[in-house]
Amino acid sequence: MSRGIDGAWRSALQPDARRLLEAYEAKSGPLPAAAHQALGAGGPVGVERLQAVLTDTCPPDAVAKALASVRLGAPALTHGGRAGFLDQVAELKRPPEPSPSIFARVFGTYNDRALARTATIVKAIGAKEPQAARASDAELKARADTFRARIADGTSLDDLVPEAFATVREVSRRVLGMRHYDSQVTAGVLLHQGKIAELGTGEGKTLAATLPVYLNALSGQGVHVITVNDYLAKRDAQWMGPVYHALGLTVGVLQSDGSAYVFDPAYHAEDPRMANLRPVPRKEAYAAAITHGTNNEFGFDYLRDNIAGSLEEMVQRKPAFALIDEVDNVLIDEARTPMIISGPSHLDPSEECRLADAIVSKLTCADRNNGDVPLYELEADHPGDYVVNEKDRTVTLTDAGLARVEGLLGYRNLYDEPGMANRIHQALAAHAIFERDKDYIVDRGEVVIVDPHTGRPSTGRRWADGLHQAVEAKEGVEVKRENETLARVSVQNYFRRYPKLAGMTGTARTEASELGETYKLDVVSVPPNRPLARLAAADRVFATKAAKDEAVVADILTRHAEGRPVLVGTTSVEESEALSARLDALGVPHEVLNAKEHEREAEVVAQAGRSGAVTIATNMAGRGTDIKLGGDAGALAMARVRAGLVDKAGVDPAALAKTLADVTKKAAAGLLDVADPEAYAAALVVAEAETQADKAQVLARGGLHVIGTTRHESRRIDDQLLGRAGRQGDPGSSAFYVSLEDDLMLRFGSQTMGFIARLWGGRPTESIDSPRLTKAIGRAQERVEGLHAHSRKELLKYDDVLNAQRDVTYRDRLEALESSDADIRDALTGMIHAVAKRVVAESAKEKGDSAMNLSAALSDTLGLQLAPQVFRGLTSDEQVARVEQELTTVRARADRVMAELGPDLARRSVVTALDEEWRGHLELMDTLKKGIHWRGYAQKDPLIEYKRDAFELYTDLQERVQAKAVAYVIGPGLGMA
Repeated sequence: MSRGIDGAWRSALQPDARRLLEAYEAKSGPLPAAAHQALGAGGPVGVERLQAVLTDTCPPDAVAKALASVRLGAPALTHGGRAGFLDQVAELKRPPEPSPSIFARVFGTYNDRALARTATIVKAIGAKEPQAARASDAELKARADTFRARIADGTSLDDLVPEAFATVREVSRRVLGMRHYDSQVTAGVLLHQGKIAELGTGEGKTLAATLPVYLNALSGQGVHVITVNDYLAKRDAQWMGPVYHALGLTVGVLQSDGSAYVFDPAYHAEDPRMANLRPVPRKEAYAAAITHGTNNEFGFDYLRDNIAGSLEEMVQRKPAFALIDEVDNVLIDEARTPMIISGPSHLDPSEECRLADAIVSKLTCADRNNGDVPLYELEADHPGDYVVNEKDRTVTLTDAGLARVEGLLGYRNLYDEPGMANRIHQALAAHAIFERDKDYIVDRGEVVIVDPHTGRPSTGRRWADGLHQAVEAKEGVEVKRENETLARVSVQNYFRRYPKLAGMTGTARTEASELGETYKLDVVSVPPNRPLARLAAADRVFATKAAKDEAVVADILTRHAEGRPVLVGTTSVEESEALSARLDALGVPHEVLNAKEHEREAEVVAQAGRSGAVTIATNMAGRGTDIKLGGDAGALAMARVRAGLVDKAGVDPAALAKTLADVTKKAAAGLLDVADPEAYAAALVVAEAETQADKAQVLARGGLHVIGTTRHESRRIDDQLLGRAGRQGDPGSSAFYVSLEDDLMLRFGSQTMGFIARLWGGRPTESIDSPRLTKAIGRAQERVEGLHAHSRKELLKYDDVLNAQRDVTYRDRLEALESSDADIRDALTGMIHAVAKRVVAESAKEKGDSAMNLSAALSDTLGLQLAPQVFRGLTSDEQVARVEQELTTVRARADRVMAELGPDLARRSVVTALDEEWRGHLELMDTLKKGIHWRGYAQKDPLIEYKRDAFELYTDLQERVQAKAVAYVIGPGLGMA
């Protein structure tokens, strides 16, 4: 017997467990107290349980040494099996993790240094608090004018940080009853400095943002507070609006339905969800000191402004400072899809799309793989019409499939008809790659894209290049017309327009490199206000999806029986509904939150922390909302008031009076908008007692338990799900369940996974708890993240070329709109000279009679009819002068006509010509980019080739704009008005 085997639990040791314990104690000494406590909880002590406890409570190298020296009987360790044993031995042979560099040990990491610098500022802010506390409400509000005057006199915003932040802190304490923690003040300083503050879930990012937003709004240029959805934009404006109002600032709100509002405590909306939000024109919302909205709304308004017909129609001001909530979602996840404004094309694609769908429906799949086997090898052993590459999400016709399609269409060569070829390929993708209730949903007869990162429906967005129409044909709904691009900008290039950019999130560290390279944003992790108390279990990996699903359900049942709230994170609508059906069959009450139920998000999340609550959610529940243990008393009270379920008789009068006074105060500040304050106060007294009692029970049982039904392609999405538990030091736990049949494993898994699966043998219902396998899953996620980052980087290189052209075009357009009539006339005179000179020069280059060529060119380009003999015998300079003379004469007649039609006709002619040619240019640039990669086979750099061709196309664009503008302006003089 080894020394120290004297606890009651030791008598229950099984043989393998006893040998492992003896080996550990022989090499490393007595077990720590935490191990004794865990093992003494009761029940048999097998080797699986013992190893799990040792792993959680003892030094890893000590556990590994014990495992390496002990000889265990078959079937060896079940907590990792034989593979786990080999992994532990291998760990001893691996080199240790690299230690921090000498520089980091001496001077600290960048994060340490940034926090140290910030600590000095936080201390200075604290020193200003007593002064702010002595000021009256009116004096605190008047400070905004004082600060503005100092800024006008040359004081920098940085110099105002201590006083301004202390002012906001005091006003927040008075209005909301919330004083910023030092961690929130630290985050506020970092945000003001133009950095990304990584602040954990539940740490109060929304409140932290008020500090830099207030200070930067004092410059008078406007601050944009950007978040991921309409609900959060509206909620944050309503929640923090009373603070800004008390500070003397106005707040605007944008919504994706085109509506806009300003926060007004005196305004009472009929819809309680729009409390204190007064409808205003969109331009007024942008004129507010602070404007809340989604990234898409700000981006689309920028594009709309640049296709507006007049300055009066434009709504945005010049960009100044943007603070982005959930910055990694906006700047990384959303960056793969550009923002596009489009108009319907005149072409009706429905007949072609339905034909392509009918043909593709008859084809068979030859193989689905990760692209590691060449197509010609697959065709020999896998008869069929197409092959699906799971990793790249592409589909390719085999030779047999191509022949079959051509036969069904009656074509000799499908690719002689590029339009139909594209329809066939998009129909293949719609059937073979895009899945209903995963990639999209069908809502009221429309195909709605599901955002792969948030799980929310992306209403209004459509896939490009005919893919959306192909999915509509597949689902049998109306096939809508394709759209023509009117304006477009990438997420990266839209946000790089802001002179100052900052962001906050709980999960930015894994993307720090890309955020720094693309946006010049540094990431600084802010320590939590309270230590994290969440217990994270090791991943449980199963060979089959069926076994994993059983384990997930078993975990839910166990935690539900314990009375703990459970949040289950899924990756698709389909998966959430399948799990919901299983729980329905077992009689487990639960809520489902996915793209079909997104309108209930706030309602569901508000009560997801109640005892025994089970909430199944796609990734959408990981953003912007807190799950409060015991439930949200305010939301519960409001629901009871609306349902008429309030009984004032049983409410303590003293508690009711106190709560009513608080409710009245909040209503006056704009924090509440209730028709019957007394009924709400009574309901709130009862709800607060219930939720506090329930919270105590949930805390005693271990807090919220989070279950991930698979690992997401991005580690950040997993971290967001984990962050729902352990809020502000609350206890909590988490567990991820993975199967080797999950999409991530099939598409990006390594040979290690297959090796361990084979080693595990015929035990499909047992989890494969191998450290090596866990690392392989992490590496698979890293590979996916790397692929996506590379894709974004490559897209940005090409978009930068178009962005430079866009900046020049939009600048010219704005100058035209802002120009006086005299400036427009001067510009047109210059255009007439340039057009005349170019038409003459190009006509001289052509073969044949130059006078005849010039006459024809003038007719085709400008509609100007001049006989060839007018130019015979003239030099080129004389021809230019003759053309200019005629154009000037015609223009004089046109000016008289335009004076009657309206003074802005010349200006609108220039702007219209620019808009029409720019739309055509966007299409040309798209076509160029789609085919440019083929030049790589000729040993040419596609990007360099793209830049050269893009320059030539843009030169042509400018010449076409000049010619069209001149044609429009002289048109009335030619009788074309």
